[in-house]
Amino acid sequence: METIGQDLRYALRQLRKSPGFTVVAVLTLALGIGANTAIFSVVNAVLLKPLTYKNADSLVMVWQQNPHRGWSQNNVSGANFLDWKKQNHVFTDIAAFESNSFNLSGGAKPEEVAGERVTTNLFSVLEVQPWRGRLFLPEEERQDKAAVIASYALWQQHFGGDTALIGKHILVNGKSYPVVGILPATFDDAYAMSFTSHTQFWISGMEPFPETREFHQYRAIARLKPEVTLAQAQAEMDTIAGRLEQQYPESKGWGVALVKLHDQVVEYTRPALLILLGAVGLVLLIACANVANLLLVRASGREKETAIRVALGASRSQLVRQFLVESILLAMIGATAGLALAAWGSGILVRLSPPDTPRIEGAGIGAFVLLFTFVVALGTGIVFGLAPALGSSKPDVHESLKESGRSSAGSRRGRKLRDVLVICEFGLALALLVGAGLMIKALAHLHGVDIGFEPNNLLSVKVPLEGPQYEDPRSQVQFFGRLLGRIEAIPGVEAATISRGVPMNGWAGWSFVTADNPNPPAGEVPDANYVVIGPRYFQTLQVSLRGGRRFADFDTASSQPVAIVSESLAQKYWHGQDPIGKRLKASGDANDKTQPWLTVVGVAGNVRTEGQYAPFLPEIYVPYTQYPWALWPRHILVRTTGDPLAIVPQIRGEVAALDKDVPVSEITTMEEIVAGPVQQGQTITWLLGGFASLALVLAAVGIYSVISYAVSQRTHEIGVRMALGATHVNVAGLVVKRGLILTSIGVAMGALGAFGIARLLAELPFEVRWLLLFDVHPADPLIFAMVSAILVAVALLASFVPARRAAKVDPMVALRYE
Repeated sequence: METIGQDLRYALRQLRKSPGFTVVAVLTLALGIGANTAIFSVVNAVLLKPLTYKNADSLVMVWQQNPHRGWSQNNVSGANFLDWKKQNHVFTDIAAFESNSFNLSGGAKPEEVAGERVTTNLFSVLEVQPWRGRLFLPEEERQDKAAVIASYALWQQHFGGDTALIGKHILVNGKSYPVVGILPATFDDAYAMSFTSHTQFWISGMEPFPETREFHQYRAIARLKPEVTLAQAQAEMDTIAGRLEQQYPESKGWGVALVKLHDQVVEYTRPALLILLGAVGLVLLIACANVANLLLVRASGREKETAIRVALGASRSQLVRQFLVESILLAMIGATAGLALAAWGSGILVRLSPPDTPRIEGAGIGAFVLLFTFVVALGTGIVFGLAPALGSSKPDVHESLKESGRSSAGSRRGRKLRDVLVICEFGLALALLVGAGLMIKALAHLHGVDIGFEPNNLLSVKVPLEGPQYEDPRSQVQFFGRLLGRIEAIPGVEAATISRGVPMNGWAGWSFVTADNPNPPAGEVPDANYVVIGPRYFQTLQVSLRGGRRFADFDTASSQPVAIVSESLAQKYWHGQDPIGKRLKASGDANDKTQPWLTVVGVAGNVRTEGQYAPFLPEIYVPYTQYPWALWPRHILVRTTGDPLAIVPQIRGEVAALDKDVPVSEITTMEEIVAGPVQQGQTITWLLGGFASLALVLAAVGIYSVISYAVSQRTHEIGVRMALGATHVNVAGLVVKRGLILTSIGVAMGALGAFGIARLLAELPFEVRWLLLFDVHPADPLIFAMVSAILVAVALLASFVPARRAAKVDPMVALRYE
């Protein structure tokens, strides 16, 4: 320990003697280590920390899948869920739940609250105990016996922490339910992180389940038996799915997919975070190469000192240890400064992340992150210190002790190593810049995507009508008719309409059959996005009409049932035919008496229902003035001449004037909705671009330092050349040529590495590849060419300053050099 202490004191003295070198090295390492620590703090919070449920590793999501239709994780039909529950031998239990929004009334004001209908065993599957009260009883599975369990947040915020809430009845959608339990506060966040929905309460009672197997509305979660692996469970569920497929024709093509709950939570976040972690890892390697170059230059200046120590009896191991102690000390100082950057950077990452990023709020500098930083700093110190240590610990004592050491073997070895390090820096920088370039091009493509409607000056407001007084569709039609009239009378409103959902906010798939093909083969029943709309829907959204007519006031419950279909649906099912006058039914069964045959009266332009990343999907529009509906309308869409949010108070007032118990929620502009799907990709792009820019700067500093040092070492040679007739241009060209040679080799090596990364990106799952590289080929030649040109230009600029200095060398002074 005493020897290490001496080495530390000596290292500190050496660093104090070279403040310029120390500051540059520490800043370089602080940037590299700080960036890695910041990204790792997010990786740790999102990917590495286990879920907070008991024995969370045994929890699995159970999905239905239909590879023929391209659905890998689809909701579950109630009939299939019941069969899985009866026939499996791999789960301790399996539960189902259905997310929705509910009107919670009876308080100071009506409120729409996120809730779920669940099977009574959900909380026993999750192994969660109530904070107060009890869990659901088996007999509460029946809807006429249903009860409510409240979240801790709902108990606090809506009921004011009323200790007597247990046993009381609350009004949900106009119906009374007893509150039997309150869950712990810690469960609120755990559940929201697992299912990206801030559920406020749970209602028991899923029975009776729909008998049809084509109606997929539930999610299912199960707990594996202790001795059962995921692969074993998947094999048994595949067997059960095959058996059901044989028994029920409508189950043809449907299988089962099991996904560990933790993997489900991080499914789309993991690839992005690993890409960012890899990117900052490359930045750190470039930083290491830069500091190693600085140490090699510094070691060249200390050759005589090292030779004297060897002559006085110092062993090679002592010299290596001294150099490594110095490099590790530098790394630790850099890591300490990097921690401050990381604390700031992790906070920025949390703010930049999309709102539904799971567990991102847990990012920060904790004990495990500190351990990671220490290990990275130690490894970094060894990596960038080892080459200079080994190279400088075996000097040519006789040559180094001469008055002139400029031609020493150590210097030649050091020059070759510095060249290799610069080549590596440029290769790594090219790989990073190619990745950033691909994503920037993808982002540009996304912003140019035709979404099918005009989002500017468009407001979306949810007005859910729930309760016994609105169970009759006629009462809803009357309410919305009056409300739309009142809203259109507000100054600044151009048009208003109603819709089942909001464009870009997801798919509400519904089976349908056409009169041309009323009995499609089992498992091949088509489906489309089902949208209930008002007469002025297409004018309000500015969706083009390709043929036929829009809905009109005369499309009422007593007139012929009609529909408008999207251009994509018309082309897919009536290709080459005129779709106007064709008939379809919003049901998978042509004999279904609950749904009428609809006559197509118009063809609308395509709208990207699932966001910019998704293709145009088939859609069926039906007028809200005709019913029965398969799905109820809930959203009011308003186009304004100015800021759409300015009329929100007036809309609230008009709703309250019609019914004070109807809540107004999910108030947002369509511009915000359109921006939502691309937010994660945009965040990743800018972060990767920032890391790539940092890598480019470090690579430029690296080549500058190498060329500058080479010029100082070759001053005598340059003087001789100029004395023999070389011009300033010849000398400058000689210097720049060396920089270009190093850059060209680095670019060539980096291109090979980037092509390897491109092949890796091309093999990512479609959903992830589409998110990161929307409509961009991973090996885009234009991006590779542009990045290579940028690197060559930077190398020219970095070489220009030392080249200019070399060109100004005075031959008389140079010939007296050293």
